[in-house]
Amino acid sequence: MKAKALYSILSAKFKKGQILFVDSLQMKEPKTKIAKGVMGVLSKISGFNDISTRKNAVYIALSEKNTTVEKSFNNINTLAVGEIRNLSPLDMMKYKYVLIENPQKGLMQISTKLEK
Repeated sequence: MKAKALYSILSAKFKKGQILFVDSLQMKEPKTKIAKGVMGVLSKISGFNDISTRKNAVYIALSEKNTTVEKSFNNINTLAVGEIRNLSPLDMMKYKYVLIENPQKGLMQISTKLEK
């Protein structure tokens, strides 16, 4: 049931244009300043203008564990970071936008949840 709920929520967010796909989020060192710069660039994308200012704005779904990225974004209170395999319907309802890193791998992980 959880997998179907997750699928429904993600589908609705996709239709509303609230999902952003990025190929990669890589950082050489964990720096909040760099993460804020990334959020500033992403906020220039049409439809994602309030991504860096809105409370509970974005959930960043990583395709695999990346502690450098997690630590970099950890001090920004408008977002959360986690692995895509751990997505829950509750997280998706809490955050307006979803940023999916490495969509090919990430979407495969979501689809395997649906098959269970």
